[in-house]
Amino acid sequence: MPLSWTTETIGPLARDARTVGLVFGLLRGPDGLDPRAGELPPLPPTGVPADLRGLRIARPGGYLTELCDGAVRAGVDHLVDVLTGAGAEIVAGEIAAQSRATMLGNLTGAPGLALPTGFAPDGCPVSALLIARPHDEITALRVAALFQDRTEHHSRRPPIADRIGDPFPPAYV
Repeated sequence: MPLSWTTETIGPLARDARTVGLVFGLLRGPDGLDPRAGELPPLPPTGVPADLRGLRIARPGGYLTELCDGAVRAGVDHLVDVLTGAGAEIVAGEIAAQSRATMLGNLTGAPGLALPTGFAPDGCPVSALLIARPHDEITALRVAALFQDRTEHHSRRPPIADRIGDPFPPAYV
């Protein structure tokens, strides 16, 4: 339920990219109520690619990253290391959008996927945002699935949860 029909979109939240892909595959496409949602082909399964050879990934700098917390930058560096280790080519990319976060995707129709990349020194989780071409959610999902297959960030319980109390038992988190 968007607050603004022109600048917000919603999507599924889940522990891992494969589950997000399953849920998103059910939500994707026209519903008869949103004039912006046109016919789309079915979303293929979110498999883990063997490698990322042939995939170019732009890593923005400038105002999108200069104000980021050190733990966030370290998480992005870790993500880049894993993706280049899998064969992806990382290129510099500057973006001239009016927001440092998700508004870029909301205004252009480019899907965004927040991907856990570790924890800050205070125990709070940090993440990186993958943004794909419009209607190319499967690329972001597959990149995320590969990263999650090679790391454990998405399955680790944030250290801060033990300090602030958690309404869910560890088995559910």
